Amino acid sequence: IEAKSPLKRPDDAVHIPRVYQQMKLDHSSLSELDLHNLNRTKFSVVCTTKRYKFLCPIVQMLYYIEPIALAVKAHICHTFHCLACELGILFFNLDNTEDKVTNADAFFTAFEQAADPKVQGVYFPERQPEPRELQQIAQSVVETLLRILDKEIAIHSVTTAIYLAFGSKVKQRLVCLACKHVREKSTINLTYTLSYPPNNKTPISFLDLLKKVMQHEVGRNILCDNGMCRNYKHIDSSILESLPYILHLNCGVHSQDDYSFWQHQAMSHNAYEKGNMCPNGRNCTLVECNKVHEQTTWLPLFFHIKAGKEQGQLVFKTGRFEEKLNSRDQAGVFEYELYAVVAHVDNKTPQDHNHGLILHSNVSRNYHQKKEKSTDCDSALIPLL
Repeated sequence: IEAKSPLKRPDDAVHIPRVYQQMKLDHSSLSELDLHNLNRTKFSVVCTTKRYKFLCPIVQMLYYIEPIALAVKAHICHTFHCLACELGILFFNLDNTEDKVTNADAFFTAFEQAADPKVQGVYFPERQPEPRELQQIAQSVVETLLRILDKEIAIHSVTTAIYLAFGSKVKQRLVCLACKHVREKSTINLTYTLSYPPNNKTPISFLDLLKKVMQHEVGRNILCDNGMCRNYKHIDSSILESLPYILHLNCGVHSQDDYSFWQHQAMSHNAYEKGNMCPNGRNCTLVECNKVHEQTTWLPLFFHIKAGKEQGQLVFKTGRFEEKLNSRDQAGVFEYELYAVVAHVDNKTPQDHNHGLILHSNVSRNYHQKKEKSTDCDSALIPLL
């Protein structure tokens, strides 16, 4: 958002805190002091002069995912405008530069040459995208980038760092209700997109919502493959055969109803906890106490998924997994921690196109050790230009 005084904004504008404002800057006219005031960390910020500048937070997010950064920095090939090569060079520069800003024009030139974004339907307008367009782009471009990088890194093996980090093997099973004919197909998912129930007023936990996306069972009308059967009624189900180490989620917020769902669920969750808070809090020692002992959020910061008793069954629970398991049982438990969020900020003034993306990332100790020569801090808020 262009840096202007809130007093000069129209009455219907949303007043956004200064730390979240996107400033239109001419990098050639900025001094070292100006850049230091804008970025007070030792981490360099990705920027570009090309029309994809609104994607810089997403590129920065990939940099802080260490398996991705290591994979692309180790990639070398002779392909002209190779996206993995250019991203590896960009990440190498981010590792070693002392500048506050790192230019990513070469990477976005390679991205412009890639055919996959056009094939997969990711539309990039020449102008600044409208809010709804930017939401659509942000929620599809990560999967597009991952699939391009996975394709370019895979030379002699189908197993790449992208697949190992983000990939989950899913078996799609289609069962005819008449003759019980079964059709199965295995796919690799790199991302999951949330979908919301039509009634957004009914309280539902985030993990229940996530489970319905990762393991669904719905009815479908499709002609049976069995030549002797003319039935159209089928049950379509998805069975997770392996879980990803990094779970990438698209919020799938495409309408005001979707946004209202998040808002209502968060308010309902907070109201429930406030009315059911145990007066002793964390110090409560009652075994049978059913009150809330620690304030949480509707979107959990930690959760774990473990295999159930039946094949393909998964159990989703908030918090860290605290049971003591042997090495064989530990293989079926995956712990997840909220690592990065790319958010869309909009001040509701379409005539000025004052909206953009911001990144909150939990920067790991290795990155702080390289830049700060310290491991005391695990996170950083990166102001993206």
